[in-house]
Amino acid sequence: MSGALIRTNVLVLGKTGAGKSSLINYLYGLKDKVRSGAGAPVTSYGLHPIEPFAYRNLLICPYDSWGLEEGAQALDWERLLHDEMQRNGQQAVADWFHSLIYCLDASRSRLDDYEKDKIITPFSHLGCRMIFVLTKCDKAAPEKQEALEKTVREVLGEGVQLLRTGSVSETLRSGRQTQTFGRDELLRLMGVNLRDNLILRLQYLSRQECEAGIAAAYRSCLDYYDAQTGALGIFTHYGDELKARLVARINEEFGRLGARLLQTVTGRLDEINAISSQVLLGYAQVRFDFDPQRIGHLSEESAMPRWRNDFQDYLRTLTSSLSVSGLLGGMFARRNDYRRLLLGELVEVKSRLRESWEQALQSLGEGQDEARRQLHTLLLSAPHS
Repeated sequence: MSGALIRTNVLVLGKTGAGKSSLINYLYGLKDKVRSGAGAPVTSYGLHPIEPFAYRNLLICPYDSWGLEEGAQALDWERLLHDEMQRNGQQAVADWFHSLIYCLDASRSRLDDYEKDKIITPFSHLGCRMIFVLTKCDKAAPEKQEALEKTVREVLGEGVQLLRTGSVSETLRSGRQTQTFGRDELLRLMGVNLRDNLILRLQYLSRQECEAGIAAAYRSCLDYYDAQTGALGIFTHYGDELKARLVARINEEFGRLGARLLQTVTGRLDEINAISSQVLLGYAQVRFDFDPQRIGHLSEESAMPRWRNDFQDYLRTLTSSLSVSGLLGGMFARRNDYRRLLLGELVEVKSRLRESWEQALQSLGEGQDEARRQLHTLLLSAPHS
């Protein structure tokens, strides 16, 4: 295929011996590109990249994980997870983990509490959607596979994305020849899941950035008040001029925050749409344009009416209450009492801004629900690759 390859990052997680390396080799048709062992911790500490390689129109950048074991290494892993995902979220969408696969050895009968509480749940809280792969199903007894699958669904919910695979073709001691399977199904699932994962990650990061921005704007407004009133007496007259300056400052600080949030989320959304279309084409050989204008609810996530079309008007509604309540002009008050009035008004502005931004982020999820429905309809009619 001509043209530049589209980079996609794939993080493969799982306990030592779960078949992570074998799955990567099988998934992309490699021959020992990633070395595997027999239950030994063959990967070094951390999440580390494997040499990228071309696959159809994609440049696959796999990341392998240090064995996720309970015990002395647990604290290190928890710290690593937090630090790595925080760093990952600060980068461009092209550098995020686009697909996350968690490998479970099908010969096991249960999901460890450690895996659920220290690995899977934290990843979910960080805005990640995993695909769970039962590995070594070519060797494990059917009843073992069914028991593990039932356990995973009971623990993680019926909506969990779960697939059985066999990654290695070999002759067992019994003389039986195992066969590989599950590759095409997993690639298609990864193609469909990718935008789900990225939208969840976008929502999580946008909420975090909104909270950090609100806190900074809040502090800046209070600092401005303290600087403006520092020379005034403890008990003094607060006129309309000071009130106007305070309102203008609040509009400026929160307006700058809103504009930055909007610019960041829409820019990331454009990146997500472009990557999702190309990765889906590479994995599933299906063309699907995530252009917001062609997908029902996605027009909402593109426009975000309050935030893009009439943002300045909307911003004024956030601070309009300042002109009719709270901060009164022409009043005598103690400086700290007037500061408390300002605090009350800022709390209201913060609350309304946070609520509006959450509604905007929810529209991203509504748009993705619609996109997923349309995509599933398309895949049902598309031939398998």
